[in-house]
Amino acid sequence: MSDLAERLKEIRRTKNLTQQELGQILGVTKQAVANVESGHNKPSIEFVSKLIENLNINSNWFLIGQGEMFNASAICCNVLPEAAIA
Repeated sequence: MSDLAERLKEIRRTKNLTQQELGQILGVTKQAVANVESGHNKPSIEFVSKLIENLNINSNWFLIGQGEMFNASAICCNVLPEAAIA
């Protein structure tokens, strides 16, 4: 299994998504997700682009395994500092 395949599976499991659910998010079939996860197919540029954009994935992490899985902007909080409220 390729590193991309392993990282895709890790993303899906971290997000608690089925292959079907991830496919719906990316606009592809469950089988397309399964084929990438198993290493039978490489992900298309569109597949990678939608994955990175829709799930806020760090492209360096997904493509080459460097950095954190999610972009820093994915770490957020619903509480505003008091100064921002005033």
